[in-house]
Amino acid sequence: MIKLVVCSECDEEFDILVTTTCPHCKTKFPDSDLKKIDLELQAEQKEKVSEQNYKNTKVKSSDLSKISPEGLALIQAQNRTTYAVRSLAITFVYAPVIFAICLIISVFAFQSGNEDYIFFSLLLTVIVLIIVLLSALESLSKSRIPREYEK
Repeated sequence: MIKLVVCSECDEEFDILVTTTCPHCKTKFPDSDLKKIDLELQAEQKEKVSEQNYKNTKVKSSDLSKISPEGLALIQAQNRTTYAVRSLAITFVYAPVIFAICLIISVFAFQSGNEDYIFFSLLLTVIVLIIVLLSALESLSKSRIPREYEK
């Protein structure tokens, strides 16, 4: 690693990691600047380590063959759980909010007494019910165990 700095006296560059005095004019580099450079180097080192750790966490498709059957089973179980929980979230969080909106629309439609509004609000509620059920079932279907892993 090289860290070039410019001498304040002769304006020549030198590697501060090799020597703290300028090889050209023998001027000593100030200690306060050395501390700043040391902090910069530590920050650069931490950044490189964290970047390398991030690169190491990515799983390549060629690495999947190196994973043990137990590890693959664990990954698949986590995926199934994720989709099952997502399905529950759609059913018990997302659906009540949408049905509350449909209920508000239906209340206004019934108060108006207009048959077109009432029909529209009921049709909207049925369509929303079907969409929510389908999205929950779709998410749940992604959590199923593939045939080759069933015993």
